[in-house]
Amino acid sequence: MRRATPPTSTILFALTLTLAGCNSLDAISDAMETAPGDKAQQTQLTGRAPAALTAKDLRSNIARLEQARATGGGYLQSLIRHGDDSVRLRATEALGRMRLEDYGLNVTEALEVALDDDVVGVRRAAAFALGARGDTSCAASLMEAAEDSDPDVRAQVWLAMGRLDSGELRDMGIKGLQDDSPAAQQAACQAIFYWPKESEQWPLAAAGLSEVARKGAVEARWMALFTLARREELRGDFDTFTHALSQPDAPVLEHLFATLGLARSAGMPVEKSAAGAKRLQQLMRGLSASALHQDPRVATEALRGLKARGQGLSPEVRDHALQHSNKHVRTAALNALRLEPRSMEFASALAHDPSPMVRAAAFELTVKLKPSTSVSIVREWARSGDYLQRRAAASVANKLDSTEAQGILFGLLADKHPQVAGAAIQGLIPMDNRTTRSRIRSLCGHSDNGISLAAIGTISEWGVTIEDLPALINAYEEATGDVGPEVRFNALLAAGKIEGSEPVPFLSVAVSDPDAYVAQIAREQLTKRGEDLPMDLDPPRASMLAPETAPDFDLELGNPQVSIETTRGTLELELLPRAAPTHVHSFLSLAAKGHYDGLTWHRVVSDFVVQGGCYRGDGNGSGTWRGKQDSLTQEFNPLPYVTGALGMPRNQNPDSGGNQIFITHRPTPHLDGRYTVFGQMLSGWDVLQEIEEGDRIVEIRRLR
Repeated sequence: MRRATPPTSTILFALTLTLAGCNSLDAISDAMETAPGDKAQQTQLTGRAPAALTAKDLRSNIARLEQARATGGGYLQSLIRHGDDSVRLRATEALGRMRLEDYGLNVTEALEVALDDDVVGVRRAAAFALGARGDTSCAASLMEAAEDSDPDVRAQVWLAMGRLDSGELRDMGIKGLQDDSPAAQQAACQAIFYWPKESEQWPLAAAGLSEVARKGAVEARWMALFTLARREELRGDFDTFTHALSQPDAPVLEHLFATLGLARSAGMPVEKSAAGAKRLQQLMRGLSASALHQDPRVATEALRGLKARGQGLSPEVRDHALQHSNKHVRTAALNALRLEPRSMEFASALAHDPSPMVRAAAFELTVKLKPSTSVSIVREWARSGDYLQRRAAASVANKLDSTEAQGILFGLLADKHPQVAGAAIQGLIPMDNRTTRSRIRSLCGHSDNGISLAAIGTISEWGVTIEDLPALINAYEEATGDVGPEVRFNALLAAGKIEGSEPVPFLSVAVSDPDAYVAQIAREQLTKRGEDLPMDLDPPRASMLAPETAPDFDLELGNPQVSIETTRGTLELELLPRAAPTHVHSFLSLAAKGHYDGLTWHRVVSDFVVQGGCYRGDGNGSGTWRGKQDSLTQEFNPLPYVTGALGMPRNQNPDSGGNQIFITHRPTPHLDGRYTVFGQMLSGWDVLQEIEEGDRIVEIRRLR
């Protein structure tokens, strides 16, 4: 695996990319997308080139091209053969973030070269990149790389095979379940999670995963259970899950994902036969046992499964869970109670629980139990000074057996807190009538983009009609500033559901939207309709406020560490600039400015994540260190979402990261490669479990 010396023309072009004299990223990107040769133009852009570029200079060039989602007319591809390991690695990572639709085979072929590099890290990055881009033309290279001597490389190869829609690769991927490396075997189990629904290999995969779950490497068994739990196509029976739960000394992750498998099966119909009755008994016995598990995450998942089954809780499980020390378990227990008179006793007992999330669950249960007599309590909560109580009232008002429900929700549409107004808009979904349609349409184009976005969502839930088109156009036209692009592309997606030719002029105008992703959605919607695209379209660019990129971190000093002081205690985290330098730089810069001080954890999902840092308080706020209307281009990387991983929230646009953060309660492999990981918790595990919605970030301090 010998690396060739870059050709003279490549070196000459590299010299022109010194950015000291550049004032415009667009100008730089335009020049980089043309072949080098016009020395006058190069000098005009960059000034006189120095004698040579250092590896640091080249990494800076790569970062700028990566930000602009540009290859430099083949410049990045040429760096795959550069003599410096760090340059080849960064070029490989950057190429992996170039969309297949935009750059096609010329990037794929460069990544296949990197897959044969001398350095393990480069090969690993290349395998990840090939899987992320989705180009099945690299199948032969991946199959050859499955024999790589390094287990970390093989792990990324198995994952790439799972992400690519190829029956040949799926057949090969099943063999990965027998890999003798625990890490690679774990990855082969995870890879099956990514398979498309129509795959023919499900029976073979189910058998292989069940074998790993019982007899595989310890590191792989929980991942096999995760994949079996998450894919309905694999949940043929409960034996693998109940076997894992019968092993008292098994690691807690095995119990957790076995329980998740049972919980996700609970809502599925069971055949009315002796065999079906036996399966149901097996399911209920397994879930009830897990509800008594000492790990609150396992208990929470079990209670969710019992709720989905709808048969209530046994007295033992009910009494244990309602008196549990963990608020997530108490909340899940209230949610799982049957709607019967006895349950009112338990709702009343927890109505004054110390935890707001438990009190909200007790309130919701009360309304569901007495929908005809709970108007007064819903009105009381709707007038509360606590926005969490007002939001709870908005979420449950549609359960009232009263004509006053609509009036309560209409009143909450004007609430000063965006979470409450958004919940009221969603609360109107079951009330689809002429009056509510008119009111929701009037909110499309609201001065608060978050309100407009929620209104579009409700119209989409109702079913979009031609009468909704003017409201959607208004929402698009009024959506400027923060959250604006998300409003615009959601308006386009909703308009795309309208049959006939009426939406075509609207979609045609939007193909020239200044935001790359919005324009992409408009093009896709027109293409689905068989419409011709305008011939004079400029290629879209990633959204950028300024040509500023993150610094090249000095990793010899160690990774940065921070403390996040919350109203529940302190979390300590290590940041990972090698994997996501721009995300780390933006986070540290915002923290240094005090951006996060006093902001809430606005979203908490039990046994999943805590999310916070939104200046709006509802999850719609964005912005980076460069400005409020800026977003971060994705830095998806091979790091897995383990317990305590720090990640970047986003919307459907992969390049829509901003200033918010989330931290995981447990491993969440379904997020791997889809959301940027840029940190990992070091301490504060009990604090993480205690955080609930409405708790605040007091201060973020850099420790190192």
